[in-house]
Amino acid sequence: MNKQVNLNRSTLNNESNKSILVVSYYYSPCLGVATYRPLSWVNEFVNQGYKVTVITRHWTGKEVTWGDYIKPNRSMRIVVQEENSAEVVYLPVNQKWWVRWPDLKSPLKQFAGRAIYLLNVFTGGFNPELAGYNTFVEEFKSQIKTNKFKYIILTCPPIDLSRLAMVAHKLTDSKVIVDFRDLWNNRLLSNIYRPGFKEIILNLHTILRLKKWLAGIDMCTIASPDFKTHLGKITNAEIFTLYNGFNKKYRDEITKVSDSKFRITIVGTIYPKQDLNIFISGLNQFIAQHEENSILLRLVGLTQFPEIVSRLKSEIFNVEIQSIPKLPQAEAIKYTVNTEVLFYPAWKGMRGIVSTKIFDYISSGNHVIIAPGDDNVIDFLVSSSNSGKSFNSASELSNHLSKLYSSWRSAGKLSTSINEEFVNYFSRENLSKIFFNRIKEL
Repeated sequence: MNKQVNLNRSTLNNESNKSILVVSYYYSPCLGVATYRPLSWVNEFVNQGYKVTVITRHWTGKEVTWGDYIKPNRSMRIVVQEENSAEVVYLPVNQKWWVRWPDLKSPLKQFAGRAIYLLNVFTGGFNPELAGYNTFVEEFKSQIKTNKFKYIILTCPPIDLSRLAMVAHKLTDSKVIVDFRDLWNNRLLSNIYRPGFKEIILNLHTILRLKKWLAGIDMCTIASPDFKTHLGKITNAEIFTLYNGFNKKYRDEITKVSDSKFRITIVGTIYPKQDLNIFISGLNQFIAQHEENSILLRLVGLTQFPEIVSRLKSEIFNVEIQSIPKLPQAEAIKYTVNTEVLFYPAWKGMRGIVSTKIFDYISSGNHVIIAPGDDNVIDFLVSSSNSGKSFNSASELSNHLSKLYSSWRSAGKLSTSINEEFVNYFSRENLSKIFFNRIKEL
């Protein structure tokens, strides 16, 4: 007797369905580093033969400061479909009319704005200045009602994009993956976090909301393993660590060019709360011992917080300092490769805060200096890649720079012996393949 196989319609649809919906607040042409995480996934999904739809908001590609990022953009909805690429839906930002009231001079509007803000938060409207959920929800509903997506990927922040998982659960049987590039409150990662009453209430409220929104999701991805401590209390879904990474294609297209100056470079945003004291003091000690006209400090893309650039220029003496505006990643990486030393101040006392630039740094073939270190994942990445060292005192940093400078003066360049196998794991191309293969198993 021939064995009968029951191929019902749902089974056939599931096997033939090769479509993915990605919802990401940040996407090209936005220059923010958060853009490149979902962009790398989309490229991989398309390469694997999937039809990919992306929902995002309008960007000009000229956003630099945080004020630029939260500025309303009322451009009409447009759909961009390029050959051999994803379909991208760009939406106007549906920001509430009262969002800017707390910044106004009128005391009444300031009070009313803060009160409405808190009321909005307690009704599930997190990050109203970004308006993630309000901007995307109607388009999201329309897409999942019209199309049969096999996978839906929501990447946060803004944190309220995870609220769309609950919408998806009600309207579709797609596999839903919610990605957390950051926590809703990164202070939770601090070793000395002591929240006040207001923060305790807000944290508790956020956790309760997330438990409701994430119920029934198929997988949760995180950009740092330390996030699992907190998200593991919220969802029963598998939590999968999916690091950020570096763009190998961009890196491999660049040929390093030597220079007559010993170049020390910082690439990307430095936040006001990051500790620059060790770097400033150590660099000044180093400069004082060497020919000042042979050293160049370059600040690339630090424009989001102009006060950081002002501080470095005012507190570092007797050296040429160049400030370069924010650039597309393909341009910024040229500065990352064409240097002798790369610097970054890790978040001392914090667990699991991994700036994306660290992956660009360790893959560059240059010497990486971390000061202070974090005694956590950044120190591990730099040490394991054999790309540099971490320092917690100005004198140690200065002495190390002097050794590197002497080697550079003698040979005209610095030699390195990067652990290529370790580093290449963190290419965005490889990580996207890992992600794609993992979601296929759901």
